Amino acid sequence: MMDSYSRPYCNNCKVIYGIQSVGWVFNCTQCGRPLKMKSFNPWPKALGGLGVIIVSGLTLLVRQIPIIWIGGFIFGASLAINGFRQWSKIKKLDNLYGSKYAVPPKPAKEELKDDAKYVVVNCGLCFHQYRVRKGQGIIKTKCPNCGREARIST
Repeated sequence: MMDSYSRPYCNNCKVIYGIQSVGWVFNCTQCGRPLKMKSFNPWPKALGGLGVIIVSGLTLLVRQIPIIWIGGFIFGASLAINGFRQWSKIKKLDNLYGSKYAVPPKPAKEELKDDAKYVVVNCGLCFHQYRVRKGQGIIKTKCPNCGREARIST
């Protein structure tokens, strides 16, 4: 089911991809598992939070119910705020490249020439990317971020 709030999502890594990834990215870039479409609609959380606030306001009027309305106000407000905070983070993902439906920019010709000389290596521990010059055979590399050693073929 695809609506305006659906985004590609990895159940394993809990990674959310922006709207520009729909139709372009099919597997998670971190774990390689297939992505699923998940709706991040903020309205159920916001309306649920408003409902909890209303119910806790009604318990405030009934004298025989203990003081549970404080927790209701806090829980309802946190539901509503977290729903819209999550949606604002997803909107920032969508506007990553400036436009709501933008496609990631293509690299410049100089970068393409430079990529022909290097191999990009992803560290399996911290997911840091670094480059190694091609044509050196099987070499032992060290991640500049975490120090993990790996053997790669260039």
